[in-house]
Amino acid sequence: MLCFWMRRLLTSGWLGFALCCLTLCCLTMTSAAQVPPQVEQWFHRAMKRMDKGDHAGAVVAYDEAIAAFTCPAENQCAGQVRMLDPRMANILNNRAAAHYLSGDFEAALSDLKRALALMPRLAPAWQNRGNALRELGKLDEALKAYNRSLEIDPRNERAWFGRAVVHTDRRDWAAALHDFNQAVALKQKFTEAWNGRGLALHRLQRFDEAFAAFEQALKRNPKFAAAYSNRGNVWRDRGELAQALRDHEQAVALDPLAPGN
Repeated sequence: MLCFWMRRLLTSGWLGFALCCLTLCCLTMTSAAQVPPQVEQWFHRAMKRMDKGDHAGAVVAYDEAIAAFTCPAENQCAGQVRMLDPRMANILNNRAAAHYLSGDFEAALSDLKRALALMPRLAPAWQNRGNALRELGKLDEALKAYNRSLEIDPRNERAWFGRAVVHTDRRDWAAALHDFNQAVALKQKFTEAWNGRGLALHRLQRFDEAFAAFEQALKRNPKFAAAYSNRGNVWRDRGELAQALRDHEQAVALDPLAPGN
């Protein structure tokens, strides 16, 4: 069973997906054609629905954006050309995000396969593929996807974090610690990565360092229930039961579903 902090992050969609704008990574274009205005309208509508947590609504809006991009009303003959436009990869990547956050991981992978066929070096799509594969328990494939994302963009802290989570699933604590370290080095305010770092250090019996990592997580988010719960486990293993109880009670007060790990 997954430990508490990871279950909660995954079910809340925190790992989520890296979203693209219409022009992201499209530095080499086979056509200088402008994006049809109705595509931009549906695209931004979808992004707003994502922000509001309406993931099913976002899927519908991305469907409309893809339909408009494929066959705009003013040009019924441009569909086959537009389907090969690299900007389509960004729309597919984002629709995959909406599918993922709706719990439809297979649909997400289908869109990501199409996106990567159009743009093989779209690093966010490789990261997102890793997220979806991990949810399906395909850890070897997920690891390869994260590796590919990091080959393209080694400064993507979320790809490091995602790969660290795969190592955590495998209980490879040394590898997990390495990747969590990379994530926090790239983004000091990465609260979840500090929490993950603490968890890995705890499993490696490096209690003082684990305690310090959870302190960093709580410094950045004093209401992070998982960090309290995990710090409580460090107190427990150090024999400080009163402090352990205090942290576990604080975790439950912040989130009644916080059972520890």
